[in-house]
Amino acid sequence: MVSIRRKLISSTVILVLFSILLLAVPIVVMEVNSLEKDLEEIADARMLAAQESVSLFMERPSAMASMLADYLAAYDLDEAYTGLYLESMENSDEKVQLVYAADTTPYYDGGQVVFSTPQSLPADWDQTSRPWYTEAASARGVIFTEPYTDVITGGTVMTLARAARVDGSLVGVGAVDISINQLGGIVDDIQLTSDGQSFLLDYAGYYLTNSDKGKVLKDNFFKEYPEFASAKEKVSADKSIVDLLSSKKHYFAARKISNDTNWILVTIGSKNEIFKNLTHIIIMVISIVVVVIIISTIIVFIIATRIVNPIKVVDEAVNEIASGNADLTRRLKATSNDEVGELVEGFNKFIEKLQTIMQQIKNSKDTLGVV
Repeated sequence: MVSIRRKLISSTVILVLFSILLLAVPIVVMEVNSLEKDLEEIADARMLAAQESVSLFMERPSAMASMLADYLAAYDLDEAYTGLYLESMENSDEKVQLVYAADTTPYYDGGQVVFSTPQSLPADWDQTSRPWYTEAASARGVIFTEPYTDVITGGTVMTLARAARVDGSLVGVGAVDISINQLGGIVDDIQLTSDGQSFLLDYAGYYLTNSDKGKVLKDNFFKEYPEFASAKEKVSADKSIVDLLSSKKHYFAARKISNDTNWILVTIGSKNEIFKNLTHIIIMVISIVVVVIIISTIIVFIIATRIVNPIKVVDEAVNEIASGNADLTRRLKATSNDEVGELVEGFNKFIEKLQTIMQQIKNSKDTLGVV
């Protein structure tokens, strides 16, 4: 049998716990929503700044490719003069590794290809079949090739190229090779948390920057973190996306650098850092719940004891009557002026009535005995 005291304590604890949770859960939910919104704003601001920095990084080489196209449209290629012009371009920017211009006749067939730094080309080389040439020839502006590893320097390189046209006809292509290793410094500065890491990826997800050079152009971010693979299609150049739910361990934020390159800037880090303040709030709420439950239990125990004790006295007295060994002259003391007090008073009246009846029966017995 479950005692009244236990029922009172259990009911009170459940009521207190429910009331606290009713208040605490909305607070935690609001804090999570606020945290996610703040993180989105921070990520958006920092990634926008990085997007602008990368655009500035690419601006000068892009202008060089356009200048080369204009040069080819205005002048014939000359090994000596053109070579000096291209050399001055290469020396004007430290990230530029090579500048070159080519006409439309394949090199093996007597075509002209001039480099800022002289190159030794095989006799059967055909510049018109190279990706930088074919992509530029089929476009109207500056094209950006997919990054690749330079066989000489081992660094990550990409080519910017633009076609030269005269009266609508292709007359040549100018190209600029640049090292994108310096982009690592720009990307590394984007950290949403102290343990965060940021990377520049190509559209397929392969690393273009990484502190582990062995991963560049070889490992794929979305294979290393498959839980974020579905987010790749949502990334745009207009707004950063933030994902706090797909992974149990990490947060993820991303933004496309530009529509020209389709490169993706991503930053990732431990969710523990993000939810540090929220964890403190949850711990504080749990501590308050525990303290309130302990205090409530003590108070309810005292109150329940004051309620139950008089009832137990009545219960014991009733059991004595039932056993046939009751002292009908005994009266219970009412210690409260409530329903329990009324119960004691009612019991005392019952005993008094019972005592009267028993006395009348005894007197009747004595009378019959005399007769």
